[in-house]
Amino acid sequence: MTPIVAVFYKEKDYEAVEYIVRRSVLHILIISIPVSILFAVYPELFTYIFTLDDPAEAEIICTALRITSLGLAARCLSLLLSSYTQAIEENRLASLMNISEEFIVAFGGAIVLTSIYGAIGIWYALVLADIVPIIIYAIASLIFQIRNEERIRAILLLQDTNTVTWTYERGIDEVDHYLHGEKKRFILKIEAMLNEKSPVALQSIDRLHENVMKDED
Repeated sequence: MTPIVAVFYKEKDYEAVEYIVRRSVLHILIISIPVSILFAVYPELFTYIFTLDDPAEAEIICTALRITSLGLAARCLSLLLSSYTQAIEENRLASLMNISEEFIVAFGGAIVLTSIYGAIGIWYALVLADIVPIIIYAIASLIFQIRNEERIRAILLLQDTNTVTWTYERGIDEVDHYLHGEKKRFILKIEAMLNEKSPVALQSIDRLHENVMKDED
């Protein structure tokens, strides 16, 4: 998912990004939730696969599977959100999610929960480590929306705009925050050269495209 989302995000095709992410989340939930329910209800299936003969070991594994299966969907979703934040270049948020999951919550939670619940606390810590990154992403998304209420679209941190609107309706003297240095000077120079002639240029390009399509037919 990450390479495709990164390409569409660079092209500012936010509708395509939103579609891909929503479909990915849907597929994750469709697959992970039934598997979670299966191992929560019938963890013995795992012991049958690996032919565990020791009843004590089988009991420990069944208990661990019941607990960790509760966080399977969260685990998959947190991995997807981590990849997504990297694809849209929110690297600090992605790093915070990864560090909190792999180190802070996993180790810290294991130390605290094992002192309360014993050895089984490790499995509770793993479930907690899967859930916390999702909470971090949700809080960060809410903060971004509050700070950029006119530009950020919903929970996916996308600008509430599209390529066509930016290309043809932007004022010539506006300063775009995503253009810097040489790129900005180049775009403004082209706009200054075209100015009022830009509709004529666009019509010419459109006619050229029509002629090419006719020739191919």
